[in-house]
Amino acid sequence: MKYLLLAFFVLHIVIECHSQEAFFSFPSKVCLDQDVKFDNTSIASTKYQWDFCFNNLERISSSQDVYEANELSSPEGIELIYDQGNWYGFVTGRDNNKLIRLDFGTDLESTPLVMDFGTLGGLLKGPRNIRLIKEGNNWFGIIGSWSTSTLTRLTFGSSLTSVPTAEVIGNIGGWSKIRGMEIVSYDDSVVVALSSYGNDFISFVNFGLSITNTPDPIKDVYHVGKGSALIKEPMGISLQQFDGKWFGIVASKKINKIVSLEFGEDLFSEPAIKEFGTVSFPTDLYFLKDGLDYYAVVATRSSGIFHYRFGPDLLSISDPVSFQNSGVVGTSNVYAYTISRESPNWRGLAINQNTRQITLNTFLDNCSEEIPPSNDLFEPSISHSTPGTYPIELTAYSTTGNFDTYMDTVVVRDASAPTTSFTSSNNCIANPNSFSATSSDDPAINSWSWDFGDGAGTASGQNVEYQFLDTGNFEVSLSIDAVNGCSNTIRQFLSIYNPPQAAFTYTSGITCSNSPLDFSNNTIFYGPDSVLTYQWNMDGEAMLNDVDPSYTFATGGDKNITLSASIPGCSSETSDLI
Repeated sequence: MKYLLLAFFVLHIVIECHSQEAFFSFPSKVCLDQDVKFDNTSIASTKYQWDFCFNNLERISSSQDVYEANELSSPEGIELIYDQGNWYGFVTGRDNNKLIRLDFGTDLESTPLVMDFGTLGGLLKGPRNIRLIKEGNNWFGIIGSWSTSTLTRLTFGSSLTSVPTAEVIGNIGGWSKIRGMEIVSYDDSVVVALSSYGNDFISFVNFGLSITNTPDPIKDVYHVGKGSALIKEPMGISLQQFDGKWFGIVASKKINKIVSLEFGEDLFSEPAIKEFGTVSFPTDLYFLKDGLDYYAVVATRSSGIFHYRFGPDLLSISDPVSFQNSGVVGTSNVYAYTISRESPNWRGLAINQNTRQITLNTFLDNCSEEIPPSNDLFEPSISHSTPGTYPIELTAYSTTGNFDTYMDTVVVRDASAPTTSFTSSNNCIANPNSFSATSSDDPAINSWSWDFGDGAGTASGQNVEYQFLDTGNFEVSLSIDAVNGCSNTIRQFLSIYNPPQAAFTYTSGITCSNSPLDFSNNTIFYGPDSVLTYQWNMDGEAMLNDVDPSYTFATGGDKNITLSASIPGCSSETSDLI
């Protein structure tokens, strides 16, 4: 079975084989101010979310209280999951041995419905952290115990709305007070990383190809950090892989430190343990990637949520760093924190151990005015005015709410793309359409390539003619290549119509001079009125442009009335003798 770690959500691991796939491509060479259009070739998807802006974790978030978990005593574990188009929260109560599920539906800001699972047949004992994993179509959970220092496996089946069954795996690692926990995929195996608070070390438990396996206490459990002066009452733990090497961060509560772990390529090896930074009373933390950059996000009991931006290279951090307060309101006494990416936003849930209040915070978009924070178009286009490397992410959703994500980077050269524009004065299928293009003189243009959007017509040259064979709305594109190696493309929609058929009627019977004569315009045209114009010739006496004019002749006699109906490129005319 192939194991796939989805980057869209960071708090659980999904191991799944499916046909849905997000993917896009774009030009290999991109210059300043070039209009870059993405070719969306996603499979089995019906809804799309593009994200062009990242580093939102550095922005102050908005906050709102979503639920007060009075069912729980000492809530100290929380997990946030998105599945089948809905959000679910799972929260543990350490002192009354309970687990509850919060059903938010499609909106995390809504008041959740609550399912109280109780103690799951008395098998939950001092539950602290909880992490969920999906294998194939089935969901499983792992809960670490504070009081018995055991791992308990939950089995939900194919739906998170089911009541899970519980199975105690036991204390197979000699742990004392399990606190932090994370599940990762490593060499096609499912690995649970956990912190043992009472005896100051970190453990890795290898479940092999499936979380349903029972690990061997001797062969499948590995401890690191024993005897380290920096691993003291470890709380949260989180891992990331960079350049083939594994890195971790640990909240060391007793000494108020965030500690880094550098493993190299082998996760089951003794890491280099270094002081990373100082934070007062750290409880939970996450090692995240947003765009090209890595972040540490740390929850604390006394002073809220903190973050640090590593940048794109985890190998360059050597000295202790200073963490920045994220400005999250309403997050005091946080013993449990969870953060997930709901493209294009980051969403966090913090739970206050004393008040049991669960607070949602949303980190604000960090976008410039010219780049949208997100776009739900099938194939959007953007441009950049400064050189650099820019991440682009596409999340593709199926009709059932499942999703897949794909990320790539656009490298923008320090060279200006040529600018261009074109005009066409014809909307009529009866005559050839003349296209005239212009461009900036610097840089000079090597080639002009036209695509008329009807699946058949292309042309080369600055000024061209093309005869459309059918009516419709066509996206005409002009691509130009400049001598500096840059290119650009401009796209305009052009509507082609059949010619109008001019027709009119007028007041019947005897008409006298000096009396108004009313005309009714009966022109047939299958298109918007905005492109249609009229001209009435009142026997040479007057030229009128009204749709339905009224006219008074000063003298009697035979009067020749002509109506001309026009759209850009063609017209039709009809006359009648009154």
